[in-house]
Amino acid sequence: MKSRNILDSMGYIDDDMIEDAERNFRKRGKSVWLKCVCAAVFLLLIAAAAFAVVPMFIRSETENNGVFWVDDRPRNDNGIVAEEAAIEWPWNCREVCEQFPEIRYNGAVYTTRTGYTGEDISENLTGKKIGEGTAQGYDVYENEEHYIEFEVYEIKKVDSERFVAVKYDGYDKYYVFFRHEKTSVKTLGEFITSINFSEYCKLTDIYYEPDYKGELHYALSDGDSAAVWQMIARYSDSELISDSENSDGQKAVSFALNSEALGAYNLSLSVYDNGYILTNIENYGYYFYIGAEGADEIINYVLDHKTDTPEEKEPEFLIGTVTEIGDDYIKVDDTVMMKNPDDGIEFTVYANHTRVKRYITGGFLKVGQTVLIEHGGIYSDEPTIVRTATSLYEAYITDNGEAIIPE
Repeated sequence: MKSRNILDSMGYIDDDMIEDAERNFRKRGKSVWLKCVCAAVFLLLIAAAAFAVVPMFIRSETENNGVFWVDDRPRNDNGIVAEEAAIEWPWNCREVCEQFPEIRYNGAVYTTRTGYTGEDISENLTGKKIGEGTAQGYDVYENEEHYIEFEVYEIKKVDSERFVAVKYDGYDKYYVFFRHEKTSVKTLGEFITSINFSEYCKLTDIYYEPDYKGELHYALSDGDSAAVWQMIARYSDSELISDSENSDGQKAVSFALNSEALGAYNLSLSVYDNGYILTNIENYGYYFYIGAEGADEIINYVLDHKTDTPEEKEPEFLIGTVTEIGDDYIKVDDTVMMKNPDDGIEFTVYANHTRVKRYITGGFLKVGQTVLIEHGGIYSDEPTIVRTATSLYEAYITDNGEAIIPE
């Protein structure tokens, strides 16, 4: 996925920052996807209303939780044309952090960081209580305002003017919120220290892009990650750059950032050979200039110490017709995608994820509809059951056999 799509989907991004950040922010674990045309469907579904033609694929892999079923049935050669489907979810189909995605604390607006799928952070990452208040939400279907009490907590070793943890009244989870407006920071050192960046984000998952010729995926050890942070720390006096023109170099290493404490998932820090460092750890693009010599040192160190990454489990797709809808499951028949209709299978898909469950509870599914379901694999001991579904989209099959995901 291109950085523009990722940043756009998060919102609150300056347009010039988005333009300059192109080609940099990668989603963790997506390099294998991008080698498969099929993966482009899911990326586009999430990121933007853009079309992609995608063939079906299958694979089998052994993991700690079992062996995946090998699906070798011949499929139609027609691809999948997809674009993002936008649904305004009913109030009762939303997580609490979706119902109340903004709070006011200490005279500023804070926005939920991990809200749309309901991720939370561990209580042991939170510090003392520093505030409380009442959040307002709005039900567009019923034209009703809702209110809920909340408490604000520090996140350990993080400046509360930038990130806080929020606990809603009646709920046990803590959610990461970040300040809605771009917070002021002068230097790279101040930026790193104020959010405990180096401790909370390991630079172990790497994407290397030489001369815009495609990215390569590598890994670093924890020790080498710490060494890179030490190199970056030498340039703690580097000032924040407001004008990011010509910041892209010919080579870049990008580190995938995932941090529970900062609510960071699939974000990035990139180092260019012309001396710029760019990160979107706060959902805005922050640029610092450390000089070409310093950047080359970091890039060369990474390339000298990198190791190959283990092969990652690719997401899989089930496309078919809904035949039954239960309280916590649906049944989907994929005959429509088979070369031989007799090869079709009726799968039971369990709604273990919010993105699937709310299609059922919200009444958005009907028997006879065609759907595309993204999942993590089907286990060999249950070849007609999908327990790993993570997303569901309504689709339809055209006269020439393409599955369309409507906007």
